[in-house]
Amino acid sequence: MTLFKEQLKIIINLYSCDLFYEALESISVLQNEYPDEPVLFNIAGACYASLGKLNDAVKNYEQALSINPNYYKAHFNLGNTYEELQQFNAAVLSYKNALSIEPQYAEAHNNLGNVLKYLNQIDASIKSFRSAIAYKHDYLEAYYSLASTYQELGDLDNAVKS
Repeated sequence: MTLFKEQLKIIINLYSCDLFYEALESISVLQNEYPDEPVLFNIAGACYASLGKLNDAVKNYEQALSINPNYYKAHFNLGNTYEELQQFNAAVLSYKNALSIEPQYAEAHNNLGNVLKYLNQIDASIKSFRSAIAYKHDYLEAYYSLASTYQELGDLDNAVKS
């Protein structure tokens, strides 16, 4: 394992233990050596999002994407942050960007479905939930989202099936 990967593993462990400030400090040090590593900006974004510093999270995800526009996880995380900021159209775009790169990303389909549902685009929302389930057959959140959508529509048969 390379030194970078070892250091990255430490940072991920800090993040996993909710030691966000410590992770950010380690990221800052590592970015001095590796200023063009998008994963560092993505993890920094996740730390900032967890700390409720959503604008800082957006900046870091955008920086990760400026380095690697095909980094689907950064698109997904950016979508989550936009959703939390209630910037729903931007969230839709970010989730769609993630899916254009990784079409089988079930979590992106599910989150896209939730935002589309909020935007009252019900048919597209249902399609997204179904795609999430198609790619991840045991995805309980997507089944729940689909069932609750059908229930709200008064389609109890499909709600029960879901």
